[in-house]
Amino acid sequence: MTEQPTAEQPATAPVELDGLTDVERVILRYAVLDNGRRIYTSMLGGKSVSNVGRYLTEGGELLPERPWTFVWRCIVQLIEREPHLLEGTPPTQRELAKLRRLREESADLCLEDALRQFRAGDWRRALAAIDRAELVAPLYSPRGRTYDDMRGFVRTERGA
Repeated sequence: MTEQPTAEQPATAPVELDGLTDVERVILRYAVLDNGRRIYTSMLGGKSVSNVGRYLTEGGELLPERPWTFVWRCIVQLIEREPHLLEGTPPTQRELAKLRRLREESADLCLEDALRQFRAGDWRRALAAIDRAELVAPLYSPRGRTYDDMRGFVRTERGA
């Protein structure tokens, strides 16, 4: 049987955010920035950092490869390290859509650079540009392709 964390457990359990990948850290940071303030200031959130972690983690969609209790604790630790992430007014749906669009446009610019580098035969720079795009918009799938798909294509062509 899996142990269910208590409200206090996420804040006190030892968690190493440094054990996350850069992309995982960005995903959690965006989740807090985009939805944490709304949860924190809601009746359900009750201005509890632990509740923010809990509600952002429910469903297991943020980091599906990781145990949800681990993700919960990582979110709490992230907020404890950077409490300013919960400051200010929660973004509106329109503001969230604009943020998402800006992130995706920035990722597209990186992917355009990756394509230029690929066409020039500079595989290392093409892969680095794909990595940058993923850090800007980690959950974005342009034209239904994942970043791993793109990296795989570059590596396949490099080996051909």
